[in-house]
Amino acid sequence: NNNNKQTTTTTTKHPPTHAHQGHSVEQFRIYEAIEAGSIPVVERDGQYAVEHLPPAYFSSPIVFVETWDDLPALLPTLDPKQRQIDLMQWYERYMADKVGELEALLLATENT
Repeated sequence: NNNNKQTTTTTTKHPPTHAHQGHSVEQFRIYEAIEAGSIPVVERDGQYAVEHLPPAYFSSPIVFVETWDDLPALLPTLDPKQRQIDLMQWYERYMADKVGELEALLLATENT
């Protein structure tokens, strides 16, 4: 799809990606940004992110801001190339763990 190719090109050229909450803070846009080589930036929005995101996200290279107003001051302090590398390594481990959890659940269900 040409639109997906354009999105991928845009996000890799511009590493930080604004990840809006939508209907759920844990949404496909975060995964799409990571898979495109971009760095998701997520607003904490008080306790909303803490209450809705997996705890593993908070020890990941995903960028969190208290409010979107904090982002301009934060951007110059980021090392986007290193953060992209760290994020891809984290994401690979995170997804492997999730696949392992799903496989274990399926095997447990199969054996009951």
